[in-house]
Amino acid sequence: MANNGLPSNNDLRLFLACFLFWCYSFGFLMVAVEATNRSTAFLLVLAPIVTFVVIKKLSLPPPSDDVVNEVLGHWSEDSEGGLESDATPTISVWAHRFAGLDAPENTLEALDTCIENGAKAVEFDLILTADLVPVVFHDPRLDRMTNCEGDIRQLPWSRVKAFDVSTNHPFKSKYPDARIPLFEDVVKKCVENKIHMVIDIKDDRTEVVNVIVETFAKYPDLYRLALTSSFNPLTIWNIKKTKPFHSGWTDVETLLFKLFELFTRTTPSVFLTPTQLPCTTLTDSLICAIPTSTTISVTVL
Repeated sequence: MANNGLPSNNDLRLFLACFLFWCYSFGFLMVAVEATNRSTAFLLVLAPIVTFVVIKKLSLPPPSDDVVNEVLGHWSEDSEGGLESDATPTISVWAHRFAGLDAPENTLEALDTCIENGAKAVEFDLILTADLVPVVFHDPRLDRMTNCEGDIRQLPWSRVKAFDVSTNHPFKSKYPDARIPLFEDVVKKCVENKIHMVIDIKDDRTEVVNVIVETFAKYPDLYRLALTSSFNPLTIWNIKKTKPFHSGWTDVETLLFKLFELFTRTTPSVFLTPTQLPCTTLTDSLICAIPTSTTISVTVL
């Protein structure tokens, strides 16, 4: 089949292999030459030791497999080769932003639609207003979801709660006047309906750590129902440091996984191994089963 002149996956893999081969070869030669210098040789011995000590000092213990399966669900093979899970519900689909194609994303209306459609797990976004009120909203700016402009992080809750987020949705006539919900209202409804959650933190302010810690303390069921994710690894680390049994993920860990596995075939103790992850799919519609174009990896600290 023609590929319109684009390189095949095999070609890309071959090029990557050649690139890595010369990186390793050049690195080995550099080390061999520099090791003849006494101070460099000392550094080559000391640097790995210091790095090891720092990583061990900063590492936080991962939860057990049972905790992972409790939060995320898991796949298990039965005697007939099918898939089932007796201990925890098997979760194969997560409703991305409460399946935002079926109803205005990240709203209580969309969450209700997920529950009506039998969703077992959802993903939604946490951000803070200017007066540090935690709400569920994806974008820093309001433009895409409303007919207003501005940064939600610079507006008080008294203004944010008035915005209609159904304005640009194809089913806006079915969901008129949908509003940006409070984070706690969403969490409470998910807990009441035993819905598993990925809470994606979209705010880098340090106050968001307290929001997560206090919410988990108020709703202890979250320890078996929810994990948090963030592009900022310090956010997840600070939450995890405060609450050792908290489940969290940061996209930076994808790179760390690959680096550690590439060079050592192991992972640092702060992370779980990828073999503990279930197979999951994010979808923007539970009705049409349309996969989302956004892919995130989920694991737990």
